[in-house]
Parts: sequence; structure tokens; C-alpha cells
Amino acid sequence: MLIEVRAAGVNPTDTYYREGKVGDDTPLNQPTLPFTLGSDFAGIVREVGDHVTRFNPGDRVFGTGLHTGRTQQGAYAEYIAIPPSFVAHLPAAIEFREGAAIGLAGVTAWRALFDYGTLKPGAACLIHGGSGGVGHVALQLADSINATTLTTARSDDAQLLEQEFGADRVFDYHSDNLLAEVTAAVPDGVNVVLDHMSDEYLGLDIEAARFGGHIVTIGGADGHISDGFRARANELTVHFMTAANLVERPELPDVSAVLRQLAGLLSKPDLTAHVAHTYPLEEIQDAHRTMEEDHFVGKLVITI
Repeated sequence: MLIEVRAAGVNPTDTYYREGKVGDDTPLNQPTLPFTLGSDFAGIVREVGDHVTRFNPGDRVFGTGLHTGRTQQGAYAEYIAIPPSFVAHLPAAIEFREGAAIGLAGVTAWRALFDYGTLKPGAACLIHGGSGGVGHVALQLADSINATTLTTARSDDAQLLEQEFGADRVFDYHSDNLLAEVTAAVPDGVNVVLDHMSDEYLGLDIEAARFGGHIVTIGGADGHISDGFRARANELTVHFMTAANLVERPELPDVSAVLRQLAGLLSKPDLTAHVAHTYPLEEIQDAHRTMEEDHFVGKLVITI
């Protein structure tokens, strides 16, 4: 499919590929150069191949997965040529910039909460970093099935997370008593933990989880299980995952199937991708600086 890109999302993984490492010292396999950055996109279909049946020229679409080894064509471009398995139809009422902001964050949150966390209505979940790209989407997904949603964030963001994204409780991640505050709120423990900084929070996650709980970690350079006895005693399941696998490994579900679920929620009041700032294509450097140096809620988007 040939797609005219109208907007591209900016993700932390874009900065990792640019630098060739995650954090200060964890190397990342560099793609073959030249390589165009960008995983998320939204735009208009201009041409389709002979075997493409679900899309037609003129369709509004969005998608993700261009940061993986399956393609050299990133989303920071005027046009992209990619397989239909990366793509879903964008609801008519949703702007391109919001469509470009939801893909990678939404797929990651969906897999973490529902595929690995098996989150059910009425269950309690702890989502670290509720103001982030994945975090603010995960809060809404959990809230959409009436789960009890707890999150860590800056205290300044608490009101927004509660009013706009469905957080039931927001804990200041700077608190010296974070574990005590979480366990006081859910004395029986949480069913699911979504952690983006396992090297910092994995010990707390194990303490906060209830018997038979699930901990899903999507980030962090490390993440050692220091209290293996407690994890075994409570029969916890710890999953380490990366969204890249969904488009790279054929044994996992087609990413477009998850995108279609997200599109349905975007069409209702159940889900929104909060766009903090937009940048023209010529200001990608500024977008990356903001990603690396500034605090913001939600996602950054490049308009093309």
C-alpha cells in the first residue's frame, strides 16, 4: 500500500534508534542505513497492490510498526509503502494527528493489559507513568472495561489523569511511601501491573500484586526479581514484552487486528490520544529534544 502521510507520531523508540542505544549504555542493533525514523502514521491511501482487499485509494488510515526490521521506510516521510497488516481504517471523526498518536502506544497498552495481563472488568490495575504515551492510553483502556485504575505520575498531572483519562487514584511517584499508599488503596493487592521502568519499580510491583497477579513490563534497562520467594509464594506471573514483536513475529496476532479494536474505541468517548504538541516535518529535531528533555502529557506528533 502506498500511503500519503499526513501526520507521524513521535515515540521514545525513535530516539533510541537515532542514538543506537537505550538509556546510557544499553546498545541497540542499528538498522541498515539509510533508515527513516518513525513508527506511527496517519494519512490517505493513494495506491494498493493487487492482493490488497480491505483498502482502497482515498481511504483514511492509521497504523504503526515502521520502526521494526520488516521495513526500511519510517513514518517521518511524505509517503510510505507498507503491508496492509500494519494498517487500519481511521474513523471519519478522528483527526490525522490523533490517529498518528495512538498506534504504538495503543497496541502496547492493549497487549500488556489484555493479552498478557488478562485484565477483567472489576479488577484492579496499577499503571506506572499514567501521563505518558502508553500510560494515558492504558488508563483509558482499563477504565473502558470498568477496572479500578491506579497510576503513578507527577502530582501536577493528577487532576487531568482523573478527569480526562479515568484514573481512580493517582500517586505521586516521588513519594517515599509509594508502596504503603498503593497497598492502603487496594489492601488485597492489584490484579495487573503495567510497568515502564522495571529497573526501578519491579520490587514494588511484586509487593503490590495480589495472589495470582500479573506484572507486565514494557521498559527499563534491567528489572531483576529481587524477591523471588514472595513472587513464588503469590504465584505471580512476570511478563517482559516489546511492541516490536507484534509486527516482527508471525506467531503473534496481526497488529491491524488490535488497531481495528482501537479504532472502534476512538469512535466512542472511550478513548482519545492526547496530543501535547505538534511540529512540522522540518522541526523533527525540536520534537526529539522535547521527547528527551521536557515533561508533557500524552504524545508528540509531526504534521506533514
